[in-house]
Amino acid sequence: MRAPDRELGANGEKLARIRLEMALQGATSPFSGFDDKGVDLVVQFQPQIPNPAPMYFGVQVKTGASFGEPDGAHWRLKNVSSSDLNKWSRSNVPIMLVWVRPSSPDEYLWTLITKETNLSEIRFGRKATISPSIRYDLSYQCSSLPQPKVLDNPVELCRPPLGSGLRQYAKEYYRSNLLVGPRPLNPILGPVSFSWAGWQHLTARTRKLAFIQNSLQMLSAARWVVENPSRLVGVRCLPTTVRGDWVSEPRLLAFECSDIPIRYRAPSNLVVVIKQEIVYPLKWNDDVNISKKIRFTTLFLSIYEKDPFDTRSGTQR
Repeated sequence: MRAPDRELGANGEKLARIRLEMALQGATSPFSGFDDKGVDLVVQFQPQIPNPAPMYFGVQVKTGASFGEPDGAHWRLKNVSSSDLNKWSRSNVPIMLVWVRPSSPDEYLWTLITKETNLSEIRFGRKATISPSIRYDLSYQCSSLPQPKVLDNPVELCRPPLGSGLRQYAKEYYRSNLLVGPRPLNPILGPVSFSWAGWQHLTARTRKLAFIQNSLQMLSAARWVVENPSRLVGVRCLPTTVRGDWVSEPRLLAFECSDIPIRYRAPSNLVVVIKQEIVYPLKWNDDVNISKKIRFTTLFLSIYEKDPFDTRSGTQR
């Protein structure tokens, strides 16, 4: 490698390290060992989840325009060998690959490498920049869910008495049982709030009538599913918005709860969709009080019965 390239790589690693420390509110240190493990930095931070334990990542930084090429809404990684991937995939901790792309201003893009990662499939989302939201993204992707509890009694579907309409009955149930009382605690997201925004989504005219009716009947299981998911089935990032000096990054997360017993019918797999919005200062990288200025809201958005033949992402409904 030529001297200017070594200097470029060293500068990129240094700047990426500073940016990661600010975004994660954590600590980084250069990796040192007897041979090249394909890791430049080791990162430790405290995730934003209930009862969090420190998380650790290895970081490999690539600097320069030569490491990526356009690929639709992504950048495809290039000029990296299979031996590099072998080093990353053998790691005992997750490996974050950071690409410092020279631009005006420079871009800091990231992706995770796992043992199942294929070299030809490594891509960076054009919006996957290092920002305060990365702390939440890593929690979603790397936190394991606890074993779900066993439901003591079958779920009683939300069904109106004879002569009453389902929508009005479900609305009163939503008002009396979900809008009030303690917030359910999701094992990854923490407390989840119910609001009228959730009701409006459930009953939106753009949804099929059959979907609306199914969701309204399943409302009686909403708290349980939020608190006892079996797995995270989908994450969809919504468009980032900038309002004055603040950035807002919303995303939808779908959790599945498997084999829920339902009275008078077979057990079912239910999916709950939760919207989380992360708000932080536009100039967060220059703010020494950034940890006190990051805000987030976590709202219930939808619940529905999963179609076993539907292979789409869980956030679609």
